[in-house]
Amino acid sequence: MDILREFLQESGFDTVEQSTILSQFHRRELSKGNLFAEAGRICDQLAFVEKGLFQFFADRDGDEITTYTAGTADFVVSLGSFLKQQPSRESIRALTDSVLWSISRHSFNQLRQTISSFELFYMGLLEDQINCIEESRYNLLTLSAEERYQKLMTDEPHLLQEVPLQYLASILGVTPRHLSRIRGQIRQLTINHQGWLTERSGHLSKRLAYLTDHLCIVNQLTKRRYEIATSNRVIISELFHISPALSA
Repeated sequence: MDILREFLQESGFDTVEQSTILSQFHRRELSKGNLFAEAGRICDQLAFVEKGLFQFFADRDGDEITTYTAGTADFVVSLGSFLKQQPSRESIRALTDSVLWSISRHSFNQLRQTISSFELFYMGLLEDQINCIEESRYNLLTLSAEERYQKLMTDEPHLLQEVPLQYLASILGVTPRHLSRIRGQIRQLTINHQGWLTERSGHLSKRLAYLTDHLCIVNQLTKRRYEIATSNRVIISELFHISPALSA
């Protein structure tokens, strides 16, 4: 519960409000593959993810279409069903063994009525959900599949490690085969770029070695010229019986 308490504290709730809110949440464990919400049934629970990964998906002619994923410190809920008490259009499945802190719709609404700041918190959750939906819609309509994948790499790189390929493909609106091809192309570009950097580094190393050798030769020639000049001054001084300093 510590992670939920920290979340509430960061959201601006004081100690008393935190205790009141936390008393309405109940710990729930969900094994990998089990459903938190099921399409066709009313979702009357909202949950905070302490640990785990969840897939939001809908069925279309027997094919699963992944619409969203949620992980640690996210909320999971079939929002339309939760708000309107209508059968959910999507299911929510645990992709890993997970730990949740769950609250019922009735308790959630009671908190909205008894804690004024909780209503603002609730509005913030709705705004975040709307922004997420808006961004997903915009990206799907305006970005290419390659651009959507690269954006995912930049914004949420952990998903590439945690979410199975078929679910990532569904989120991006492509087939698993198409996603594999995109990943292969990006991997090849990375390899080519690394090869170019290695080759460039090799050229620079050779150039540096050449300059180092050249500098050594110059230093040796300078030293030799100095030695010859010194020797010449000594010879002149001996021939003409003058100080070597004056012969310079």
